[in-house]
Amino acid sequence: MKCGNMENIMMRNRINRQSYVKYLMLNIPKCIFFIFDKKNHTYIHIHKYYILMISFFLYKDLNSRCNQLIDITCIDFFLQKKRFEIIYQYLSHEFHRRIFLKFFISELESVNSIINEFPNSSWYEREIWDLFGVYFIHNKYLKRIMLDYGFIGHPLRKDFPLTGFLEVAYSYFFSTVVHKKVNLSQSFRKFETVSNWSTLNSSFQGKAIKRK
Repeated sequence: MKCGNMENIMMRNRINRQSYVKYLMLNIPKCIFFIFDKKNHTYIHIHKYYILMISFFLYKDLNSRCNQLIDITCIDFFLQKKRFEIIYQYLSHEFHRRIFLKFFISELESVNSIINEFPNSSWYEREIWDLFGVYFIHNKYLKRIMLDYGFIGHPLRKDFPLTGFLEVAYSYFFSTVVHKKVNLSQSFRKFETVSNWSTLNSSFQGKAIKRK
């Protein structure tokens, strides 16, 4: 009987695969701002406060079964008030479905960690903290993962200078590698990427050359 009930549930879930967007709207309507489905990928725009609730729902729900967190990424929109867009990508091996959760936060806002539901999220959260400076609450291992511990700033922010603040050099006095302030041998140059031949091509465009 139990095997038969599980088979019926699985068949019912496969039938409702096309109406998965409506299913989410009926179960968690207050948590969703905007949702759409494209090529078996579901995109959900939410508020940052609902990330724990929706992650737990996608992990435990029988019609979702998102048992793997693929990635957490961040995008910096420097000119917007809420400049950082956080994107969570979940995968359901059972239904062959990918779900993307998206929300925006400002520079001074923090995000709840989902390390209890998905332990591998600790690596992605540390990477975002290291490169973008987004703080994740309740992550005990939130420290730099790609850069040095003494590194200043977050290099993937759009307002981070191209040269950085410090450079690494070998000191003959201390006989070791030290950090020092960036010292440019010359100022930045403005390189013109437009070729001089492009003006000639535009002047001759549409004109036929007559041979004598």
